[in-house]
Amino acid sequence: MITHLLRSLFFFTCLALSAATIAAEPLNTDTVNRWVESQKAFTAWGEEHQSELREYEETNEGPENPLSLSVDDMLRPLNESGLGQSASAVVKRFGFVSLESWADTTLRITRAAAAIQVESQQGSLDTSKLEALKESGKLSKQQQAVVSSAIRQNNSMLNYLKNQVSKEDKDAVKPHLKKLQTLFETY
Repeated sequence: MITHLLRSLFFFTCLALSAATIAAEPLNTDTVNRWVESQKAFTAWGEEHQSELREYEETNEGPENPLSLSVDDMLRPLNESGLGQSASAVVKRFGFVSLESWADTTLRITRAAAAIQVESQQGSLDTSKLEALKESGKLSKQQQAVVSSAIRQNNSMLNYLKNQVSKEDKDAVKPHLKKLQTLFETY
């Protein structure tokens, strides 16, 4: 069983939309393929180190808002668990110069994939029905607050995906989208 930390590490990156960047290698077919291959190895590595990772996650929480996830946030559990060097060795086998470079590539690939999906399904992020429900007078103040929060988060994510994910990253990821979707569903 993959620990909550590893799932969080991977899934938060699927939704993470922070603007942190490192001088990164450009995304291209080779980079995307190496990143995909690294996921299998990194998952196996995580299963080997479940106890150390579980120890960390029992005493620490990840970012509450996946929008705020950065490279540092992704790597903090590994570094604070004393596993940073070991994880770095895994990703270097796939041609990444550092764990930070791999984490940056992870964020860029997952954000680009999310942006492509959002752009292809514009109606799925329409909040007009939620707005109407909120204003209908049928909800308690607490329910209205929950709906308002959901609308804000949805709009924030949509705006980020539309305005902060580069066209170059989306163009590089698009030919690999099916493979990436399969990977995301696997984990």
